[in-house]
Amino acid sequence: MSEKVLLCHIIYKKLLQNTIFHVIIYILSDEEVREMPIIDLHNHTTFRYDGKNTPEAIIQNAIAHNVDVIGITDHQFTIRQDLEYYISYLKYCKKKYSGQIQVLLGLEIGTRPAPSDLLASSCAQLDYVLF
Repeated sequence: MSEKVLLCHIIYKKLLQNTIFHVIIYILSDEEVREMPIIDLHNHTTFRYDGKNTPEAIIQNAIAHNVDVIGITDHQFTIRQDLEYYISYLKYCKKKYSGQIQVLLGLEIGTRPAPSDLLASSCAQLDYVLF
């Protein structure tokens, strides 16, 4: 009997003062697992304090380990005034590595300190955000 892979998807919703988690569980066949892309969307870089690797080092490591999609998501409060440079540099990386891996531009947005109003317009240039 072959082992099955359990994929758990947690959906978080905040409704008024109540927090609700929905958990969806999938049992995948071996064939479904082989066809599933490898995606890593939560990576911090040396753009600020909490990353140990440059964006390019993370991308190159992902390529070396056959990752299909890699996302870079530094914290908005650590990027601050460098947001435009952050976005332009990640767009450069996205283009540079386009034949080898799909690179996504992301940003992790926290509530402390509160994001600035300018952040919303800048987020339009991103592929995704994490909250």
